Amino acid sequence: MESLETIMANADYQAVLTEIDRNDRPADFDRSKLDLVPFHYHMGTLDPVRVMVKRGSQYNQISSSTYELLRGVKHPNLLPVENFYNKGFGWMIVPCIDGTLMGWMQSDHGRSMFEGEEGGEKQMSPTFRAMLIDICSVLDKLAQKSIFSICHEGKDLPAAYCRKKTFSPSVMRGKLDDIITKCCDVNNVQLNHLSKSFRWCISTEPENFPRITQPLSVFLRTYPDVWTIEEKESYLMNIVSGGHMPWHGVKSRIRDSEIDWPRNNDGYVIPELSKIIELGGKWVKNTDDKFDYYRFNYIHQCRNCYKHFSELPVENQGDLGGSPQGLIAKMEEWDPNIWTKLYHIFGPLVRM
Repeated sequence: MESLETIMANADYQAVLTEIDRNDRPADFDRSKLDLVPFHYHMGTLDPVRVMVKRGSQYNQISSSTYELLRGVKHPNLLPVENFYNKGFGWMIVPCIDGTLMGWMQSDHGRSMFEGEEGGEKQMSPTFRAMLIDICSVLDKLAQKSIFSICHEGKDLPAAYCRKKTFSPSVMRGKLDDIITKCCDVNNVQLNHLSKSFRWCISTEPENFPRITQPLSVFLRTYPDVWTIEEKESYLMNIVSGGHMPWHGVKSRIRDSEIDWPRNNDGYVIPELSKIIELGGKWVKNTDDKFDYYRFNYIHQCRNCYKHFSELPVENQGDLGGSPQGLIAKMEEWDPNIWTKLYHIFGPLVRM
């Protein structure tokens, strides 16, 4: 039987770990036992500090190299590694925690992860969304140092890490996507199109966003799935303003995107918009001599109609939702993914 006290020798001091009660393992949020053991950490004449020990196993060993990698990584959302002890398959000393994400979602708290009508598609709650962004922020930090986690299925706390010269952030994001899958399965939830798009950004290859330079956590923090009507209006106005990038860059990005004019089944642009073109004048300004239904011109036309809505004939105002805010709703009716499509090619708008 192991001793309840373990001496950790160091050139400058001796630290003593005293196991508090091996028969009283702390419980997770779902009442399962945490894969951590509570100890008191004594050093010199200082008062003991309560800590937890993550013990390695035969198939998930904790090495000193893992400790050396992680002790230099500081992040507010990353559980700091306090110390390492070369005992058994390796011990990692960490601060006390209340529970794990897996335990949270499999408890009664799991219901708070989604919002929506019973039986219908649901959206990630602000709490769950913030938790995922916080985890992405940790992954961004690890990616900066090319640190890759080795984690067995179903484990919240990976025991082993390694540094890779060729590093793919999407590999670690795949683990986060697995957590989302588990959360949906446990709560029997189907995500709506906005949360599906948010999730896709986590799991997809970075190459799908070749022009987006922000870290994933920054990109997701202002994702359109939670935009207010005011934020949508502002984004529409600022995209076309050219204040965040040269005008030709705005045009080329929209041209190469999946955005297009809304069309009827016969392939013609819907009359609500084609009637605006027929008005001529300011409603076709900043275009070629002959108006073409370029993709950019669609966004530009929506922006002009929003900005000068009160100057439209009453009939046209009615076709476009009756108000500037109604026009924003119409854009979503014509294409429910219009804001995510725009955001995927421009990301957060930063003025030049």
